[in-house]
Amino acid sequence: MTKLPIYTPTLPMATEPEELVIKNFGLGQHIKDTKSLCPICLDKIEAKVFERDGSVYMDKTCAEHGDFQRYWRLRENTTT
Repeated sequence: MTKLPIYTPTLPMATEPEELVIKNFGLGQHIKDTKSLCPICLDKIEAKVFERDGSVYMDKTCAEHGDFQRYWRLRENTTT
């Protein structure tokens, strides 16, 4: 019987917090507070979601590894 390879999902992780470029941390129109994961240690941390400059940002801080930021670009609704 042939063994199939085991699929192991990987998370994109930063090796050093200093490698991340953070702009306008905590600025913009506050949307909500939420929970997230530190991309280095995967601890559950507090996060805030903001809208600014046509994108949605999640700003979060890990007590051990510092500040991180994720963003999603917003698209105009193209359906008519």
